[in-house]
Amino acid sequence: SDGNNTYEYDAFRRTSKVTTKAGLTQINRYDAEGLRCEMEENGKLVQFIFNENKEVIAEKEDGNITRLIRSSDLWARESEPEKIWYHYASDEQGSTIFITDAEGEVKNRYTYDAFGNTIESEEQIPNRYQYTGQQLDPLTQQYYLRARFYNPAIARFTQEDEYHGDGLNLYAYCANDPVDYYDPSGYYKNPVGETIGGISRKDWEAYLNDIEKCTNRKISKEQKELLEKYLKDHDVSQPIDKAVKNKIDAEFNKNKKHLRNKWAEKNGIDYPVYTQEQINSNPKYRNRIAGEAYDLHHIIPRAYGGPNEWWNMIPAGRPVEHQGGIHRKDGFYKKLFPKG
Repeated sequence: SDGNNTYEYDAFRRTSKVTTKAGLTQINRYDAEGLRCEMEENGKLVQFIFNENKEVIAEKEDGNITRLIRSSDLWARESEPEKIWYHYASDEQGSTIFITDAEGEVKNRYTYDAFGNTIESEEQIPNRYQYTGQQLDPLTQQYYLRARFYNPAIARFTQEDEYHGDGLNLYAYCANDPVDYYDPSGYYKNPVGETIGGISRKDWEAYLNDIEKCTNRKISKEQKELLEKYLKDHDVSQPIDKAVKNKIDAEFNKNKKHLRNKWAEKNGIDYPVYTQEQINSNPKYRNRIAGEAYDLHHIIPRAYGGPNEWWNMIPAGRPVEHQGGIHRKDGFYKKLFPKG
């Protein structure tokens, strides 16, 4: 209990139930990935669907479905069955500052103090997504940050930091510096507006996660560190000169075999090849040959100056993992590198 709310926890130390001083209850239920997939607010059920970055993309309440459209921040939502669109405007921390309808009329306005307490709020439409773009639970007045819950009134998390790597105080929010940092995940603080290589760090990390999901392969710690080192000294936000790109292409075609072998050596595994069983079981692989090597995908594209180094590569099966996965129309690759 914190004087206002009484908490109950499940076997995984997640908040399972909150009872307010007034006797109102909130029950939280979690999916296999530990994300809150549904909650009961005083008996009213709300359900959530998440994307691969653990961000809500749809919610269902009283039979009504709301779809959330995201880029690096939440920027729009569509309500069904009414088919009404609303657009979000955010500050550099991703906090919602106002919401407009399709005609541009402002429906909601918000201002916050440094720790996320709402100073002013004008609402004509219901909205959960406020400080740093995260869910505010109306009964408890706490934010669900996925890894744990945050109470802005006391500027603390209600559970300790699982990572034990963001300072000695395991309950502090952003090491008590919410002006320079924000923490939308509940795991670690992020510098406000941080970029790397001329692109959003948040988008870059989402892109790496997407590659891992599409290929079902982990990008090693060493590989990520070398990529980051490169990005600190190179701007990859714009395509390079065509002549330079052609030179990189020629070098790549000449050294493919060496790069495959180097990647395999560094990862301690054989470089992946197509199997006959794989070809027989999936018609999308019908043009592949058993024993043929997987494509080498440049994590930083050649068109954006991506170097021909093993740490800028990952194997990707053609076309399922590569063209139909990483390069899919709505993927993070197309968002970061539209001309790649």
